[in-house]
Amino acid sequence: MRSAAKRSLAAASAFMVVACGVDSTDPPTILEPSQARTESPSNPNKPGGGSDGDEGSSSTIPLDITIRDAPADGVQSDAAGAYHEGADGVEAVIMDNGNLSFALANSDTRRVLLDFGVFSWTGTLTKARVSTGDPSNGSGLTGLQVGETMLTRSQVTWVTDGKNWFLRYGRDCSGNGAGNDVDDNRVTVTRIADDTWSYATSDKDGVAPNAFLCSSNVRGRPGVSHEGEFHVPFGMTLMAQPRG
Repeated sequence: MRSAAKRSLAAASAFMVVACGVDSTDPPTILEPSQARTESPSNPNKPGGGSDGDEGSSSTIPLDITIRDAPADGVQSDAAGAYHEGADGVEAVIMDNGNLSFALANSDTRRVLLDFGVFSWTGTLTKARVSTGDPSNGSGLTGLQVGETMLTRSQVTWVTDGKNWFLRYGRDCSGNGAGNDVDDNRVTVTRIADDTWSYATSDKDGVAPNAFLCSSNVRGRPGVSHEGEFHVPFGMTLMAQPRG
């Protein structure tokens, strides 16, 4: 992790990596910041294309997820190994609409770390969620053949200091429409084997901003603020669990 001015978060802070709503029962989408909730951000918008999934559906694919943990990565694991669907309160699935849903909202033990330079939070952050939305192939992860790649929008979300925070890959802070898209900031997903996918943020030459940081008040005055653009690299490997 890079040294920088840092702010500590209490263990109760909520953190999510999201291209979806925050309730663990909601299907993935790019969340509109002004419509989030603190305890369990909602899923008010769907970014276009495809139908909403049902996490109880038998067509969902349970996953084991490993966060890359490269030294410069702004999102890292808790160093406790892979995150397994169904273990320790972890949700890690490919939804039946082809989008990823990786959530720690129900976990009392698993965490992630967040550090992206001068504007930085560090320490173990609870209640993480990672998802994809608005895939370029129209069908998401399951629509990829081995060796194929797609681009997708994604979002990191957490709650602290009375605010919802949104680190958005592929979309700016002002909304969910096509006019808010930043296509060269999208995340790349590649199917590297029948049962394995890689997820990686845009490199942007290793220094250029690849994400927008947005915030909104949990209570009180509505509206979304643009807090800046940052280079926040991050990657994961997603492996399907063997079917029983």
